Parts: sequence; structure tokens; C-alpha cells
Amino acid sequence: MAALCDWIQQLKSELAAADMRAPVLWRTPPEAVQSQLAQCLPSHILWLDSGGPSPLRPPPQALVVKPNQAQHYLGDEYPMLVADGYSGVDANMLLMLSGTLKPGGIALILLPPHCPACANGALLRYLSLGTDLPRYSPWLERLMRIPGSLTMGAPWQLPPPGEPPDPLPPPPRPDKTNVWLITGRRGRGKSTLLAALADQHPAKTILLVTNHARALRTLQQHLQQLGWQAADTTDIPRLWVKEGAETGTRTLQILPPDAFLQKKPPCQLLLVDEAARLTLPLLSRLLQTPLPMALATTLEGYEGAGQGLRLKLAQHLPPGRQLKVLVLNHSRRWAANDPLEQWLDALCLLQTPQPPAPTGEVAIQRWQPHRAEHTLQTAWALLQSAHYQTRPADLMQLLDRPDQRLWLAQAADGVAGVLWALEEGGLRQAPAHVRGHLAAQRLRQLSGDDTWLQRRSLRITRIAVHPQRQGEGIGSALIEQLKAEADVDFLSVSCAAEPTLCAFWHKQGFRLIHRGEKPNRASGVPSALFVYDLRT
Repeated sequence: MAALCDWIQQLKSELAAADMRAPVLWRTPPEAVQSQLAQCLPSHILWLDSGGPSPLRPPPQALVVKPNQAQHYLGDEYPMLVADGYSGVDANMLLMLSGTLKPGGIALILLPPHCPACANGALLRYLSLGTDLPRYSPWLERLMRIPGSLTMGAPWQLPPPGEPPDPLPPPPRPDKTNVWLITGRRGRGKSTLLAALADQHPAKTILLVTNHARALRTLQQHLQQLGWQAADTTDIPRLWVKEGAETGTRTLQILPPDAFLQKKPPCQLLLVDEAARLTLPLLSRLLQTPLPMALATTLEGYEGAGQGLRLKLAQHLPPGRQLKVLVLNHSRRWAANDPLEQWLDALCLLQTPQPPAPTGEVAIQRWQPHRAEHTLQTAWALLQSAHYQTRPADLMQLLDRPDQRLWLAQAADGVAGVLWALEEGGLRQAPAHVRGHLAAQRLRQLSGDDTWLQRRSLRITRIAVHPQRQGEGIGSALIEQLKAEADVDFLSVSCAAEPTLCAFWHKQGFRLIHRGEKPNRASGVPSALFVYDLRT
């Protein structure tokens, strides 16, 4: 045990000296973990419980985090996080909470010794009623196969020091003709720049809108360094003041978005922090405010609007306003070649570029995602760029779900299109509350007919065609192949009720069953539900 504790301490010391963090995998029987962890781990750590059954008990010094609680810890810093892989490894949780690790931090992932021939319990919360958790997990196999992680107790070698980051650019100067979007991954300096913007802008009254004030700790530290004083004594001060001989009294107030829209307090500058956590309809209302405005956010996909913000924000600007984007690329909280960030990038395919357009004719074929890494990367890049709700956990599901069917439009030199469908229905009895079966359940609600959940169906959850191959009928060919091979009663799809999308599904022979009234939180427009009956 002493040797293990020394190993952890030595690694933490070397990581801290290099401004790095590292992933560490530990495949060991649960009794070995239980007897050693409590004595070797530092205090105030995060324990990631992904929701599956686990024989492990978190040590007393651990803060236990469930999947639906992960966002509450953003903005805090911890020396270590432990992912209980016996309960599964959730991609969203792991990626999100890795941002709370400070230099010298370790992401310790505990796994059964017989993995990958083990279940990924994190998948349970995504599976529909009646679908069993598979006993083999390509996602966990991928986690162990991707290079860059360390093995508990084994020798290690950290990468050489990277180049220091370039200085932060000067803060933008928003006015009534433009809206600035400041984006960047965790640790890129968004909070620093937002604080500098507030400090240097001539506005006397500033409002900062956020639905997660705890994540503002770093920004508030920068405000203090710039001479701002907290005007209340709460844990997260909501009012900041700065006195200046030339500027006089300046105030910065922090409000939730709903409170701002309801009260419309007077101000001269509006800032929005972590904008991707807000729904697009809510952001659209904020954008109608005729004030100088700047938004800051990550766009890694685990936040609320996620990719939808990147794809659709400009469409919600009022006439006469222009969107300007400032991207922060250089890591500042940890080294540029941080082992944990590089490993997570490879694991979750975060930096996969859009592939070049494949040439020539395509053939439609069934696909098993875990069989070829290059094909997975290409298809995932298409899915991620085409859909506004793509998240890291979708990659985990793509690899692990047993209730799915996938087709590729394969050209000789690459992938031109992807179709991803999920099995629904087939339930002999229809309980009042059904987990999953989203389209079938909605059809039952609309009609009052339980047979929608008894009939077997496939719901098209994603379809993507390479931008330079669109308009050639590839999407239609994918759907025709689905119709030909689907041994089910009907097909369904739920999509944004935009004219071009509705026209596409009508062209494929699908019937519009329902059009929603409320805007979808990610697309900003209502949803439409289409059905294609295969038994008539």
C-alpha cells in the first residue's frame, strides 16, 4: 500500500511541476481498490458514479457525483477525480468534470480486471425499456486502447514541455451593431477575457447573465485582481463595484436569465456566461435586447444547446446586428500538451476534422462502428457537424447500444453519408411511464392508442451527408435501404419543423403526424414528428 501511495504522490508532484494532468487506469479486483483508495487519495476529490451497479464504496473524503449532477461542479477545482468504472464510464461526465482538475491532478479510472468483457453501466440511463445492458463494451475497450493513459503503479514518462501560450488578445468592444461570441475549450482564458472586457468597457452599469453562478468563481477572482469589490457577503457575490477617479462608480450585477428578461433592469452592457447552457429560444430573447452584448461559452457538446449554438446562433440575431466570433485556442490553466486533454480528445474524437469529400459512386451497407477506427472517425465527424444535439455520450452509445442499426453510404475513398436508427416498440404491455421509445411513446400520447408501443419500429435519430455530396440523392438512398431491410411495422423521425427538412421527409413518403408549438431548446424551432408505415 505504501508503494502505491508513493506512486500517486510522485506522479502528482511531477505533473504539478509541468502544469499537467494525467489519466490513470487501474484494473483491479474491487477488494483491492476498497482497501487502498481511502488511504492513498487526497481530500476533497470527486467520485464519478455513472449509475450502474458497483461493489465499491466511495471513501469518506469523496464528493459523489451522479450523471445529472455533473454540471453543478463546473467552476470548482479539485486535485483528483475518480471514475468508478464498475458503475460504468459516462463520456459526458468524464469530459465535463475533467475541466475541474487543476495542474497536478489525476483522473483515476477504476475498471474490473476482466474489462472490456464487462458491462458499461453508464449506458443504462440511455437504454429503452426492454433493452438489456450488453455484457461487452466497445466503449470501454476503446478507453483502454487509446494511447496516452498511464497504468496505476507502472513507470511513466511525461511529454516534454510545450510552448508557452501567446498573450490573450485584447477584449472585444461590443456595441449596438454587433454581438461578440467568445469561444474556447476549458482552460483557454474565457473568464479572464470576460473580466477584462467588463473592466475596460466604458459602461457604468453591467449585467452578467448566467444560470450557473458557481461557475463564475474564476471570473470573480479576475474581477478582484482588477480592483472590483464584492458588495455582498454571499458565497458567490451577485453585485460587484469599482470606484475610479475618472470613471466614478461602476457596477456589475449577476442575474439568472429569466430574472433579467422579467425585470429588464437598466444597464449599458450585457454579458452572458456559458451561453451554451441556455436554450436557443432563451438566447434568442436575450439577443433581441438592444444593448452592447458579449457571450462566452465552451462548445464541446455536453452543455445544453451545445453544437446548436455553433450552428444556429447567427440565425437568431435581429436585423442590423452582426455576429463576431473570437476563438481562444491556447491552453492557459494547464500545459499545451496536457496528457489528460490529449487523451480525452482522442477518446471522444473531439478534434476530428471534417473529412474531404469522397469521390465516385456510393454503396449503401450496414455498419458496425467499433470495427474500423478510420471509418468511425469519418462517420462521427459527419454526424457531429450535421446535428445540433450531438454530444460525447452519443459516441459512447454509437459504440455500445445493442438496440440500434446503422448504414453507411460508402465511396471508394471515404464515407459520404450515415444513417443511425434506434429500435422502438415491441412491448407486450404498455406501462404508464415508459423509458425511451420516444417516437412510439409520443404517438401513443397523441392518439391514446397503446398499440403504437406494441408495434415494432425504427426511429431515425441521425442522418448526415457530406456537405459537398448533398443534393445527389445519397440521403434518399440511405432511407430506401432502411425501408428495404427494416423488418418492423413502421419508421419514424423527429426533426426541427423547418421547411427544407419537412419537404425532405415528405419527399421520402413520410406522413407528418404532429408539429409542436414550443421551440426546441437546441434548435430554437418546434419539432415535427413523421411516420412511414411499412405494413400497408
